[in-house]
Amino acid sequence: MKNLLLVGVVALMVSSPFHAAAEGPAEATHPAAAVVARIKGGVWVDRSTVPAPLPAHLGMRLLPGDSLRTEHGGEATIYLPGGALVSLPGGNRLDLPEGKLAPPPSPGPEPRLSVGSLKILEPGLWMLSAPEGSLLMSPMRSGGESMDTSAESPHPLSPRDELVLPSSPSFYWNPRGSEIVIVVGHGGTAMWRSAAVTDGHLVYPEGAPALKHGSTYEWWLESPHARTPLAPAARFLMASMETVQAASEFESEVSRLGETPAGQDLISFLRTAYYTKLGSWSRVLIEVARIESGADPGAAGSAMKYAAARMGLDEVALEQLLIGLGAQGTPANTIPAQ
Repeated sequence: MKNLLLVGVVALMVSSPFHAAAEGPAEATHPAAAVVARIKGGVWVDRSTVPAPLPAHLGMRLLPGDSLRTEHGGEATIYLPGGALVSLPGGNRLDLPEGKLAPPPSPGPEPRLSVGSLKILEPGLWMLSAPEGSLLMSPMRSGGESMDTSAESPHPLSPRDELVLPSSPSFYWNPRGSEIVIVVGHGGTAMWRSAAVTDGHLVYPEGAPALKHGSTYEWWLESPHARTPLAPAARFLMASMETVQAASEFESEVSRLGETPAGQDLISFLRTAYYTKLGSWSRVLIEVARIESGADPGAAGSAMKYAAARMGLDEVALEQLLIGLGAQGTPANTIPAQ
């Protein structure tokens, strides 16, 4: 019988609490003993109530009594309630007891996250790892209606019905090529207009009127020849100062996981959970696109569909936005790590 091997334990420590700005799904309880946060190669779950082994997928909930197995050449990382991350190399088995799993100390020094991100990260993780489809049952901010991308007129893509963290948001729209004026308003009144632009992307300039933390704004598209909206306006909420600070600390701490074997896939999954709970949908789309999740994306696929639905994007608009985000080379509407 193979020996149990636990390595790569990372504790996520809770410090000061902060408020989540998004009006996302209600926080689910988490009867799961663990959540699959990263997989590579062949990874299987043995469950007493199922006759055959189950293929593990990203975001899969592991129940008390489950056994996680990695084939030779495979790897897995699981997230335990309370913040520990446990990595399982290839050719090993991890048995989850009926009670709470307390991982033993790792033989070597391990990076530790010491910010209060658990209050956002963990609820977001439980949302992503909810049973199939349940994540998509929550009401959508846009009322469940997608934009009409069959029309040839330009339409705003991002930000849309989401939380924005940086003081200078990035605006994306489609189609590109024709001259467009970007207008930002508050309470239905225009407060800033851009010069005519054509490339489908514009960063709110530093010299423009400041956008206040915690305030909701609208933005829309106009022809440079007439001050008439070309499509319905899109809304966005500027994050509170406390949320911006907490997100910056989270980015600084989670980046240290890049030093571990799990690397960038794990970081992107944790970011997906974090920004899902915040309601920063454009950032969720970027992180999900970075995750290499194989044929069965599990939670990553659910997060992609959910973020697009919350933004009111149909499949065509989503594809257009992903192309635009990828063309810029840096995440949209994000803040730098401290």
